[in-house]
Amino acid sequence: MTLQTDNLLIKQNVLVIPFLRCFSIRNSLTIICLLLSTGLFAQQQNNKPNLPQEYELGGISISGVQYLDQDILKTYTGLSIGQKITLPGEDVGKAISALWKQGLFADISVHIDKIIGSTLFLDFHLTERPRLAAFSFKGVSKGDADDLSKKVNLIKGKVLTDNLVLNAEQAIQFFYEDKGFSGVKIKTTQKKDSTLRNSVSLTFEITKGKKIKIDEVIFVGNVAVSGGHLERLMKETKERFRIRPVTHKDFENLKHATPKSIIAAVYNTTALGLYDELRDRFRLKIFSASKFNKEQFNDDKQKVIDYYNTKGFRDAQIIKDSVYKNETGNLVVKLWVDEGLPYYFRSIFWKGNTKYPDKTLAQILAIKRGDIYDKNVLDARLNMNQNGNDVSSLYMDDGYLFFQITPAEVAVENDSIDM
Repeated sequence: MTLQTDNLLIKQNVLVIPFLRCFSIRNSLTIICLLLSTGLFAQQQNNKPNLPQEYELGGISISGVQYLDQDILKTYTGLSIGQKITLPGEDVGKAISALWKQGLFADISVHIDKIIGSTLFLDFHLTERPRLAAFSFKGVSKGDADDLSKKVNLIKGKVLTDNLVLNAEQAIQFFYEDKGFSGVKIKTTQKKDSTLRNSVSLTFEITKGKKIKIDEVIFVGNVAVSGGHLERLMKETKERFRIRPVTHKDFENLKHATPKSIIAAVYNTTALGLYDELRDRFRLKIFSASKFNKEQFNDDKQKVIDYYNTKGFRDAQIIKDSVYKNETGNLVVKLWVDEGLPYYFRSIFWKGNTKYPDKTLAQILAIKRGDIYDKNVLDARLNMNQNGNDVSSLYMDDGYLFFQITPAEVAVENDSIDM
């Protein structure tokens, strides 16, 4: 019996028939060539499936590559000469997976080169991925293209993998989302480059979409601090420039107002309330951006909490937030605040002080019973105040270089804290 495999004639005159097998990968790492077998053994078994058979690996060859070192590629397979392998079995599949993980190939196939007795010779046919010759951007300004060139982290001459292209597209996406654009679309095309062998040029065609701005920042649940003040704390999450015009409802309200009611309203309006009313009607933020950035938004929320803490509201928290589009397509940022109760210092005790009495330390600390509980002030007056007037400096200036002081809350009752 004669079998034709990869241009090699194998004469069969024994019961042990070699397996003809082809493994192939195309992009999705799928084995597309199945086990083929023929011979006297199969015929004698009434066409029953062949059982796994063990071979000794006699040699590995690499074909199809132009730029990569064949000896290194052989080591990537994890196979070694003299190794016992089983067909069908997992050994060849693992070798294919190991090569694929290198990210260097667009196609991998494995063929039986020849079989001599029980010795098997395999050929790995590899199709190299192209290398990057150049890249460009369409649909954007020259300034943006220059900035994107630094962001995408593409290097000419590098092997062009799917992951490399995906990372570049994500970098473009983040670049425009950071600028406040929504619905950014990127179409990436590859074109063979004639200047270098096995190379391509990339073109990123970008549609930025609409630039979305923040119309309103709304706080709910705040009583001790006005919404206008909290919004000013959010340095990066800002409302856009706008003027709310006088409406028919405003005229209706004025129609029923009397001089006496107007004077009373003005008299009873605090400066802060008047500011918030003007702020609600006029957003004069000409030179400030009003884009939304998730990371900066989280930082701004922490600034709000930090401010509450300086006012004694140590339990203050933002219990939830919502970012949604209004009827104009712009954003509304809404935050629900739980202020909690303000806390105050009550009694302050000192322990471990033998060099300086309580009175001296209390004078430097300068926190009295009934002062608002502000942990930042406490920390500054205990450790490394900018003006040098703190307890740590007092000891260190006197040679106590390893001095330490640890504040501890020993009692919290209602709105009062003992330290």
